Amino acid sequence: MPIEKAFVGFWNITCEIAPYLLVSFLLSGILKVFAGDKFANRSDSFSDLLKAAVSGLFTPVCSCQIAQKLQSLRQDKTTPANITSAIVSTPQNNLQIMAVTYGLCGWLLTLFRFCIVMTSGLLSGIAVKHLIAPSALPQSPDTVTSGKPQASCCGNTPQDKFSLAKVRLTHPQKKTQSAFSQILMHAFVEIPETIAKRLLIGIILAVLLTALLPENIFAQYLGTGILSLLAVVLLSFFLPLCAITATPLAVAWLHAGAAPGTILVFLVLAPSMNLLNLMTFRKYLGWKATGLLLTVSIATAFIAGILANGVSASVTLQTVTSAHELPLIKILSGAAILLLLFYQIRPREKKCCH
Repeated sequence: MPIEKAFVGFWNITCEIAPYLLVSFLLSGILKVFAGDKFANRSDSFSDLLKAAVSGLFTPVCSCQIAQKLQSLRQDKTTPANITSAIVSTPQNNLQIMAVTYGLCGWLLTLFRFCIVMTSGLLSGIAVKHLIAPSALPQSPDTVTSGKPQASCCGNTPQDKFSLAKVRLTHPQKKTQSAFSQILMHAFVEIPETIAKRLLIGIILAVLLTALLPENIFAQYLGTGILSLLAVVLLSFFLPLCAITATPLAVAWLHAGAAPGTILVFLVLAPSMNLLNLMTFRKYLGWKATGLLLTVSIATAFIAGILANGVSASVTLQTVTSAHELPLIKILSGAAILLLLFYQIRPREKKCCH
């Protein structure tokens, strides 16, 4: 794989998503300050289930933080239906995920993804509400089983007093900070710190797979119909990827000849319905509730994939693999994003948390 081509692919993917990612950072900062980061619903009304499903917009959560999130919601005595609606939706409907999806796949596939994640969350919550008795849930286990805190891939520990999407603060905010300062801190320090490593890994994997996979191999062997959707459903079980890591891989799937519906099924299922997360769901919700949310998620993703197979992704292979003229706004945004991300992964001295 020519080094120059790899750098061109990395740079082009970064520039395609950068303007939308910067806007999503700022919007998340505004929502964080004015909408808060605590959520607990103790009723099973449709409005509460909807609130649980959209809570990821206000308090983004990585799919690797499922155990912490479930523990927090159980401790807050949130109803099983609301817990289910939240854990299915929140890892994938935050603004950063939507920004990256829009930059690489266009508005239509982004809309499909958001709607299917919301629908899966709502339907899963409704199914648990009507089919699972609250007494059927297992007793809430402790996330910390020993004296040592267990860290997630995002750098958080269960001792962070984790609410539905509280991110780690390396620079604690002072109570006297203005709203504007808090917005900037959350938008351009906390969020980049949370996603930096995983987003960079996703872009690098997309570039490598695009170079290594033969063009149209997916379409050649699996086609673009039902068989390809089933293959991606099975693949999703064994790929424990965060949503922000999985999203850039849409470029590699496109290169391999996958249809938009196939890409959509992968983006929806891989981050939340892999085996590691399913075992976590089982631990906190029991087998019946886990089986229900898995069935609903697969069914809705499958139907959406069939509908989306007529949609053309807006990014072409030329865009992400070849040198071409980029608009100035994308060049400047790409440079800014790389500065933010690489600054957050710089080597730093570890400090004890108290």
